[in-house]
Amino acid sequence: MPETPTGPAAFEVMGATAVTMPFSEVYSALQQNIVDAQENPLNLIVANKFYEVQNYVTITNHQYQAAYLLLDEKTYQNLTDIEKAAINEAAKETQVYESELLKADLEKSIKTLEENGVVIISPDIKEFAKTVEKAYQEYDMLMQAWIIKIKSLK
Repeated sequence: MPETPTGPAAFEVMGATAVTMPFSEVYSALQQNIVDAQENPLNLIVANKFYEVQNYVTITNHQYQAAYLLLDEKTYQNLTDIEKAAINEAAKETQVYESELLKADLEKSIKTLEENGVVIISPDIKEFAKTVEKAYQEYDMLMQAWIIKIKSLK
């Protein structure tokens, strides 16, 4: 799996032995049975043809990778009210559009995987969520603060 501040700890509390490695080595590591599994978005699994060396994909929805619209605060403050309103409205519209694109991409990726013989598994993710909470204590304070914010939105 990629080396991230949260990934290895989360997977280890679920019973996996997390091995971090460069993305460029994942295909051959799967092919040579150096690793049993990998963790990546479905579109990357398809684009890199991991379906040639793995038979199963489990949909856990454990991570959401959003697209961001970023603008420097100083630049934003120097805009007119009309320009700020236009950017804010465009951001809202883009948010909806990005979600639609992501959903379509996921559906296309699943179809491609299934067409290539991959078995898609969709477990009850409530158990994953409950188990992974044990890893939160290992996260840095900023990540813990984000978890609190996300939970408050439910």
